[in-house]
Amino acid sequence: MTRSYDIPIISRGRIIAPGDDAITFSGRAGAVFRAPDPNKHIQDLVMGETGRLADLQALPVREIVDFLAELGQRLAFARNVHMQEAFELSLAAGGLTEPILRAIYEGIPHMFLRAHLAEMVEKTVGSEYLDGWVPQGTGARARFRVRAVGTRQLHITAGNVPVVGAITIIRTALTKSDCLIKLPSNDPLSANAIARTMIEMDANHPVTKHVAVAYWKGGDAAIESQICRTSRIDKITAWGGMASVKHIQKYLSPGLDLIALNPKLSISVVGREALENGDAMQEAAMGVALAALHLGAGRARAEDKVDHAVGVDHLVKVGDPVRAGDALCRIHAKSSGAAKEAAAMLLKAIAVGGERREPARVVDEIIGA
Repeated sequence: MTRSYDIPIISRGRIIAPGDDAITFSGRAGAVFRAPDPNKHIQDLVMGETGRLADLQALPVREIVDFLAELGQRLAFARNVHMQEAFELSLAAGGLTEPILRAIYEGIPHMFLRAHLAEMVEKTVGSEYLDGWVPQGTGARARFRVRAVGTRQLHITAGNVPVVGAITIIRTALTKSDCLIKLPSNDPLSANAIARTMIEMDANHPVTKHVAVAYWKGGDAAIESQICRTSRIDKITAWGGMASVKHIQKYLSPGLDLIALNPKLSISVVGREALENGDAMQEAAMGVALAALHLGAGRARAEDKVDHAVGVDHLVKVGDPVRAGDALCRIHAKSSGAAKEAAAMLLKAIAVGGERREPARVVDEIIGA
């Protein structure tokens, strides 16, 4: 029997559990979960008056970094039951395999390292602009001042990797903004788990008081038309595919801006060359690694950044039977050009032969007791 998960609404320091008004939803891979009816909780989802951001605006950036750094320690997968439940549901609802997904969850705390957070602030906005008014010009020309001010944000997140929720919470906190996160159906609990951990740390902390998380079916005009108003939201950030970006555009108006974060292109590699090549699989691992590196999913140098939204998954294994028309893998890319280039590299790396070949051993030798 399929387990049903409860997805509460997180409303700025409060947890609203599914009750009599709960609605049952299904994830893309068949997982089942319940959530409160968002139509009955519009006032819990939006912040409303911009003056309510004053507590977060007054908080020094260094204290926000302190809070996030402690949060990262509490997100350790082995000790955080909320993250463990999110992993379990993401495994059932999403498309990633267990080893890949587990590694991603175990890596989330590293996103909250103090040095990384401080560097992010200084290389993007600058703490002095976030904490106060900064004079522009020099000497007698310094006649005006500039300050970065947080906004009220709606984030429509993608669920291809669980790090999206963590990125959203980090960036909105560091820019002293209020955010409402709309959860995706293939990862409906990760951001929720992080927000619940924040509540357990300090439900009244200004960062916690400016995070709301909820699930509703994407494209639900009855809900989104109530949320996407200039009296309630300043910015909409849309992650994910083209459909999620297009449908939200109808709510845009002066004072309500859209930030689209590069919809990815996912394709399956199916080619005549791959199915007619009689050579055994050779150099496949290196070929796949180079294709992933080309997409941005790896590092050529230690200082390079890794893009967790791109890569290769659902890759066939050595010895797997395939027939004409079967997908050999799936590519996640930021553009059609990058996807085609990675596909060409993968087709050179993957060979299909007429005889079954035994997989190579994963562990070649164990050294020591």
